[in-house]
Amino acid sequence: MINSLSLLALDLIRAKFTWSNGHSGEDLIQVKLVRGLISPDWLRLAFCKLNALACVGSDHFPIFLSVSPLFGRKAYRFRFEKMWLMAPKIQDKILESWSINNQGTTMFRIVNKLSNVKSNIQHWNKSTFGNIFKAKEKPKLELVEVQEHIQAYGFEIDVSNNEIDILTKLHDIISKEEEYWKQRSRALWIKSGEKNTKFFHMMTLKNRATNRINKIQIGQRWVDKHDEIF
Repeated sequence: MINSLSLLALDLIRAKFTWSNGHSGEDLIQVKLVRGLISPDWLRLAFCKLNALACVGSDHFPIFLSVSPLFGRKAYRFRFEKMWLMAPKIQDKILESWSINNQGTTMFRIVNKLSNVKSNIQHWNKSTFGNIFKAKEKPKLELVEVQEHIQAYGFEIDVSNNEIDILTKLHDIISKEEEYWKQRSRALWIKSGEKNTKFFHMMTLKNRATNRINKIQIGQRWVDKHDEIF
């Protein structure tokens, strides 16, 4: 049921169990009976945190769900995309960018070479890959039209070849999308070639929520406001 609804389990903060029989020694039983489940949409809208509260007058620990809005979008951080390796000329582009000569100290030249690679790769990515999520919409519509034509008029060699070309283009875009989410999901145990991009997307959202800095301690004071943290 949980998998079919694509639900994610929230980590329980500062607690390993939610029920205890209160005994000691070998008779002690402590288990986690309560879980918090949310849909992936929640992680796009707010930061959700599950806390176990003090247990008073019961053997069950109360669970409290706190929800806070996400802060503004963070600055873009350059990362090398694994899907770029699917393009045949990526290595030539990197070597070309790195080979640009600069004057100055060794460290200054290295920093400038890295900056050149970053800038040129970003421009190359926009012209070569573009927005991979929008790129598949057009071939999907074209595929529907072609297949409707085949349904209505039967097999035609030119139409069939057109269908193959569209499917090849669509599979290429889906493979790039798969690599994009796989790199961000950190789910390295997933077998290469599995086209479960929805799973990778959910894992990425879960990692973002787990890695989020919600508050920090400065001296004896806890700070939880975005402007003070950053």
